[in-house]
Amino acid sequence: MDAPYIWALLFFFMLILLGLDSEFGTLEGAVTPLVVDMKLFPSIKKEVFSACLSAFLFLLGIGFCSGGGEYIITIFDTYGMNIPVLILALFECLAVGWVFGTENMSRAIEDMQARGRVFSSRSAGSTYPRYC
Repeated sequence: MDAPYIWALLFFFMLILLGLDSEFGTLEGAVTPLVVDMKLFPSIKKEVFSACLSAFLFLLGIGFCSGGGEYIITIFDTYGMNIPVLILALFECLAVGWVFGTENMSRAIEDMQARGRVFSSRSAGSTYPRYC
């Protein structure tokens, strides 16, 4: 086998492993707070819950791979995630502002962008982010 084919196989094998690793990380990030921290399912072991959730999501994902999967993706894309994503982004901004604080957030943005303060106490518009 020639070298370009080996590199192509290794590249696509790496992509498959990267996708599996991302899925495991996402699944653990969703299951751990539900089972361990919040104890919503105290009688179910974490491994069993992860396996059941993985099987359910696998069966749900088969619909996207079928003949009409493109139409299902279009329906999900058009009607499914517009408002919930906006609400999630709103609550994330509120949580960062409430927990992290505007001064700390301003310093973090300053460190990341290498610019001046965004919401410093000396700026004219500092009352809006501070009290919202």
